Amino acid sequence: MGKIEYFTFGINTTHELNYTAPSKTSYNAWLITCFSTPFIMDSPNGIIRGNPGDFVINRPFNHFWHTHTEDAKIGFINCWCHIYFDEAYSFFENHGLHPDTLYNTVDSFVFMRDLLDIKKEIDDRENYSPDMAVLLMKKMIINLSKQNKLYNVRNTISNEKRLNELIELRNNILANYEQEYSLNSLAKKLNISEDYFLTLYKKIFGISPKKDLCLKRIEKAKILLISTDMTVGRVAAACGYSDPNYFSRLFKKVTGVSPIQFRQ
Repeated sequence: MGKIEYFTFGINTTHELNYTAPSKTSYNAWLITCFSTPFIMDSPNGIIRGNPGDFVINRPFNHFWHTHTEDAKIGFINCWCHIYFDEAYSFFENHGLHPDTLYNTVDSFVFMRDLLDIKKEIDDRENYSPDMAVLLMKKMIINLSKQNKLYNVRNTISNEKRLNELIELRNNILANYEQEYSLNSLAKKLNISEDYFLTLYKKIFGISPKKDLCLKRIEKAKILLISTDMTVGRVAAACGYSDPNYFSRLFKKVTGVSPIQFRQ
């Protein structure tokens, strides 16, 4: 199975104006960066401008840089990780991900969720499994590859107006994840049937709206459990669940551990 030799990461790290990511790393680790703001980066093909949700993988000892755009009011923001495991290069290549290439995502939060899962496994000193850590690392890479493929599929939708409406609706749902939604009410917002809405949503985003919302809520719950002393009941309510017991069962189903175990 191999093992992870090196792993550090950051969640929504804010870089100050005029900061440029180091042009060369002095250690043998891959850098994966997923951006939350527009940015510019160097590449084998010259300077490229990127958008929120884009990601890039830099090889160890890379010499390509990235920074904010010329019109930025703040520095760039990203999630990132430095990783090294012995199968890394071949695993990237096998899943169609090549170094120093700009890729797109449909849901940049997938990367954040996977980073938190890897951190949780590594921090679990009593039950840490090197094999599980490598599997989670591979899952993260596979998810990045799937996200880029989903992005390409989404861009084949011929009705651009319908596509933009659905993207806007999804962004609104995930931004207001604590609210209640029904399939019927969401379909009505686009004046389409429930069946067509569900089919279109799955085709573009690769996930059902119910599961999409669930994962967003669990992602928020993880952050609250780690960063605050809120009770499980308060975390559940903050994430849109009125029944703490139901929330706990759902949290364990998604993550494999209870909220209390995740916090420990």
